[in-house]
Amino acid sequence: MKGYEAGRKEAIKRFGVDIVFIAGIDRSLSSEESYQFVKDIAQYKDIIPAIGMDCEEHGHPCIKHKKAYELAKEMGLYLSAHAGEDPMAGDEGIQNVWDAVDIMGCTRVDHGVRSTQDQKLLKHLAEKKILLTACPLSNCILVYPSIDKHPLKFLMEQGIPCSINSDDPPYVGDLIENMLKTADALNLTENDIIELERNSLLYSIRGQKHLTKFDAWVKEWKQQ
Repeated sequence: MKGYEAGRKEAIKRFGVDIVFIAGIDRSLSSEESYQFVKDIAQYKDIIPAIGMDCEEHGHPCIKHKKAYELAKEMGLYLSAHAGEDPMAGDEGIQNVWDAVDIMGCTRVDHGVRSTQDQKLLKHLAEKKILLTACPLSNCILVYPSIDKHPLKFLMEQGIPCSINSDDPPYVGDLIENMLKTADALNLTENDIIELERNSLLYSIRGQKHLTKFDAWVKEWKQQ
C-alpha cells in the first residue's frame, strides 16, 4: 500500500492527475473472508476511501457480503458494487442491483445496465439518484451485440445519473475510446456528454472539488 500511495503522489506531482483507490472484494470469496478483507484495510483508510465488489456475478450475490459492507459503512468508506451486468445471472442480476442499493447501502452501482428489465427498479434508481457507471465497450462483450444497442441513452432519459467509464482499459479500450464510440453510436448530444462528464465528478468519491472548475470550463467553451 505504501508503494501505491507513493505512485499516486508521483502522478499528482508529474502529471497533475489524482488517483483514488477502491478496495475490491472478490465476490466469489466467503462472507467471512470478505469481512476480514475489509477489516484488514482499516489501517489504510487514509489511502483507500472506498470499497467495491467485482468478479463473477452469477452464483455470487451481493447480499452474501452484507456484513463486510456494514463494516465498511461503519469505517466511513464510500460504498460501490458491480451489479446487474452478467446476463448469465438471470433475475439474480437484477436482484443484485436492488440489494446493492437497498440493503448494502451503495450510492453507486457499477454497470447496472440490466436494471432496464425492471421498471420499478428504474424509478427507484432515479428517485435515489444512484449513479450507474456504464462501461459500453465492456458491456458489448457479454450483454449487448453492438454498442448501438446499449441502453445508456434510455437510462439517462429515465432520470438516472449515468457516467461513461472503461472497465478494463487494456482489454476493452480506454476512457477516451469508450466516450467517442458511445457518443457516435448513440448519437449523444453535446448536453448529453456534458451531463455524463459532470456526473462523473458529482457522484464520484472525491471529484466534487473539481465541479466549479468544470462548470466554468463548460461555460467558457460554449461562449466560443
